[in-house]
Amino acid sequence: MTEVPPEDTSTPSTAAAASKTPSPESKTSASTEPPSSNGPKPPAAAGRPKNFRPEIHGLRGLAIVLVVVYHLWGSGRVSGGVDVFLMISAYLMVGSFARRGTSFKLWGFLVNRFRRLVPQAILVIIAVVAAGYYFVPPARWQAVLEEAQASVLYYENWHLISLAANYYDQNHGAASPLQHYWSMSVQGQIFVVWPLLMVLAIGIHKLTRANIRVVLGTIFALITAGSFTYAVVQVNNEPVAAYFHTLARAWEFALPSLLAVLPAFRFPRPLAIAMGWLGVLSVCFAGLIVGGFPFPSWAALLPLLAASIVVLAGSPGGRLSADWWLSRSIMSAIADRAYAIYLWHWPVMVYYLTAIGEESVGLLGGLLVMAISGVLADLSTRLIDRGLLRWKPISLKRFAVPMMAIFIILGLATVQGGHLLVQRMDQKAATADPLGAAAVEPGQVAIQPESADDIYPPATRISEDIEATPLPCPADMNPKPWVTQLCAEYMPDVEPTKTVAIVGDSHSYQWQTPLLAMAKDHNWRLVSVTWPACRLTPPGEAASEECEQYSAGATDWVLRNQPDVVVSVGTHTSAVGPEVLDPTYIPGMQPFVDAGIQVVTIRDNPRFPFSVAECIQTEGPSGERCNPPIDQKLSSEPFMEQIGSTPGFEATIDMTDYLCPGGVCSGAIGNVYVYHDDNHLSRTYATSLRPFFEERWNAALAR
Repeated sequence: MTEVPPEDTSTPSTAAAASKTPSPESKTSASTEPPSSNGPKPPAAAGRPKNFRPEIHGLRGLAIVLVVVYHLWGSGRVSGGVDVFLMISAYLMVGSFARRGTSFKLWGFLVNRFRRLVPQAILVIIAVVAAGYYFVPPARWQAVLEEAQASVLYYENWHLISLAANYYDQNHGAASPLQHYWSMSVQGQIFVVWPLLMVLAIGIHKLTRANIRVVLGTIFALITAGSFTYAVVQVNNEPVAAYFHTLARAWEFALPSLLAVLPAFRFPRPLAIAMGWLGVLSVCFAGLIVGGFPFPSWAALLPLLAASIVVLAGSPGGRLSADWWLSRSIMSAIADRAYAIYLWHWPVMVYYLTAIGEESVGLLGGLLVMAISGVLADLSTRLIDRGLLRWKPISLKRFAVPMMAIFIILGLATVQGGHLLVQRMDQKAATADPLGAAAVEPGQVAIQPESADDIYPPATRISEDIEATPLPCPADMNPKPWVTQLCAEYMPDVEPTKTVAIVGDSHSYQWQTPLLAMAKDHNWRLVSVTWPACRLTPPGEAASEECEQYSAGATDWVLRNQPDVVVSVGTHTSAVGPEVLDPTYIPGMQPFVDAGIQVVTIRDNPRFPFSVAECIQTEGPSGERCNPPIDQKLSSEPFMEQIGSTPGFEATIDMTDYLCPGGVCSGAIGNVYVYHDDNHLSRTYATSLRPFFEERWNAALAR
């Protein structure tokens, strides 16, 4: 989402009059340019272009209001406001291209466009990184710095795709304060490609004498069809990646670009008034109608077409028309600061939620976030747009590139400064004495250090301390598991003494850390065939079709491969509920017992409704929330005994006394973080468990 420079806020209809010496192409195009309105327009305000479109400017203000409201109280629904911004930006930008005709200058356009975008975007990034030192737990610092760099260099959307970030996640308190820069990155990329398309159109015009508008229209029609098709396919296959993908978003720029080069349509005033209200009301209610569907596929058509209707309706004028209301000073004031509001509101919301430790802002909290965002947006707009960019030396185009370079360097320097701070913390944590499970004394509560700085791994690296992972399953594995993307295998250099298979969800997969170490020492073949949040279940009892397919495929592979041992987790814990015995566990694993395969069942570990490491970093290692009593996390029912009493399921392993020593489920044990998130064991602690886990493994197999 961007604030369009003043010269781009006028309608494409002003093309022919924009130059005293129009090019031959602009002369031939003049008759096809759409009118700016269907009635008299109000006089341009001071500083506005002569043909300024107040209804489009007001539509921008309406869109930013929707974006902020839905981010604060939308319960994960998409407002469609960002899509409206994309539409407005593309429509005005391509209208600017068409006005210039063959006089279009690529370098001048790029410089003028980015000189308005870069300074304020970098200013917010610097502020976010600086504030993060106070508001963000160290566990998130590395992620913030990585996203700050991606935002400075306009590839944040690709970075989020690589992380598989979920923009629909309602827990904004755990989100990145710079996640919203994905749209800035998409626009920055489009703003480089679209002018190149104009250069291409000019080249085709000079070779064939074809009308530039016709050439552009053909190009944008092809992009619209291709990108929309891609978006539909990707939303079905990879919805999170599709949300951020430039190719999936390109049609949202191409469709209004096509609109900008089409011949003019002048509607009767009553019809124009009706169209205006239809468009405005559709923009307002788009989030309620389609906000729960995946974007940017079919659902994105509603806000995009609604905004297009407002643009086509023009300015019929009068209090009965929507454009009259869009032209009011309050909407204009909001629109003038829309770019800054977009940049500020998301980090303000994320830091506010982090500070209060909640997942939603509530009514009063949301109003406070809006007020703070509005003040910051006004100050940064005055500082950059009405201050720096109007300062005579900077306003000259020859100084624009050096100015942008300085801001980018400042942004990258801020990121580098953050990395240096992280390195200092990492070095300090390296001096800790990470005993882990070796520090557990039977019946005694784990002794906690005074500071999180004394816990390993470093606070800034705990999120990276994930399970040990062998190599992906080879392409020539035979028989090949149904699960190929989540299949991992360790094969010793000599003939394996045993084959061990791990099945189930991520809580089974996490025990791969000690099992992999054991496999390397004892020359086992270790294979993991797992699926996130999916336990292996009997046919027809899975919670989803995907899980049903996984269970059938994993069962088939195990029965065909005939490993010596199959490992899985048998109970199921919850972040806020009791531990339960999974009723599908024994029926789901029974085919392996019937086939003569040894089954080893592990008890589930505690889960939390928050990141345990972040709790320790904010409340201290001895914080009550970070060290709940065992009866809040695990059941007193003898679930493992019940499983072990079933024929074929005698081999059970319960590591609870090493996860909740002395009846307290500690977040750190032996100066080591027990969890790398809210429910998965850290690699460091799981590694420290290895000797105790192996002892119980051997005892279980001997039963």
